[in-house]
Amino acid sequence: MQSGLPVLARVNPGNDLIKLVKEEAVGQVCETSHSSDLLKLSEKLLNQIEIDRDLPLRCKALFERDFLVKDTVRQIVAALSR
Repeated sequence: MQSGLPVLARVNPGNDLIKLVKEEAVGQVCETSHSSDLLKLSEKLLNQIEIDRDLPLRCKALFERDFLVKDTVRQIVAALSR
């Protein structure tokens, strides 16, 4: 996401990343372990990349907002300091 690439992820059902990826429209998430499902989602993602010109901008914006390394380090230090 940092470089504008979308997410294609296989996650466990109920993972909070599912909602985030869907709401922010930054890629596709597979909740099963079936390779055919992942293949379908990868094809859907390729189509999304072709037609959604704002996708790279959303990916970068989400990374900057929620996943900057310095912010993550601060969160870890704060949690360990408690």
